[in-house]
Amino acid sequence: MFVQRDPTPALRPFVATLWAQRSLDRAGSELSLEALRAAGGLEHVLPTGALHLVFRLGSSSLRVFDPSGEARDFAGAVIGGARAKAYRRDVTSSGDVVGVQLRLGAASLLFGGSATELSEAHTSLEAVWGREAERVRERLAEAPSLEARLDRVETALLARVASATLPRPEVAIALRQLQAGCSWADVVARSELSERRLRSVFADTVGLAPKAFARVVRFEAALRRLGGTSSAAQIALDSGFSDQPHFQREFKEIAGMSPGTYRRRAPANRHHVRG
Repeated sequence: MFVQRDPTPALRPFVATLWAQRSLDRAGSELSLEALRAAGGLEHVLPTGALHLVFRLGSSSLRVFDPSGEARDFAGAVIGGARAKAYRRDVTSSGDVVGVQLRLGAASLLFGGSATELSEAHTSLEAVWGREAERVRERLAEAPSLEARLDRVETALLARVASATLPRPEVAIALRQLQAGCSWADVVARSELSERRLRSVFADTVGLAPKAFARVVRFEAALRRLGGTSSAAQIALDSGFSDQPHFQREFKEIAGMSPGTYRRRAPANRHHVRG
């Protein structure tokens, strides 16, 4: 069973969506990366540039693989930091889960410090919130329904953002401009901050350097178009790449697969690709 909803209005500047899932508690396979791929239990998770927070309420853990194929397991509550490249995870485990998709720039407000400290990695929420992370997880596990779990995670987040302010306006403006396809040079030219200062506050707020974030924006534009029938050359042009070789090269660097492979696998969710 799965439910998803928008957050309460007070959280909408910080949270994009909330979701909860109920399924049988099942441990992962303990297979190697290659064996897991052969068994169909491996998933590429493609980057969005945003952070997420997941509470695993049962005994199962999240297993992710680093670029070398080394596995790392996470139980309980986990922060998924902003990423500029895909990561791989084991999808053979299951259990009750509550998830929060954060808006760009919300990380430092909920977790403190610089968002770069969380980027390109998963981090135990307990390392950031201390014992409160486990208390929240226990309250979620005790809730009588999936909707009640979403209510309770909202309560926990509201306590965190009660005194928070929105990201610096310079960063919010830079985000909008980069998402609209502006170059970093143009963004800097329109800002009152120096290039160095704007780059620093942008990375601290978002978790990615501006140019890395711009690559993810371009990649996301291509992902949306790969679900259609346009040629690779047309997708490259429409998504902001300089040419088709640039598109092919950068897509593979980010996704870990070529655009053609991605298209053949035709994932139901464009950011989650099996194999």
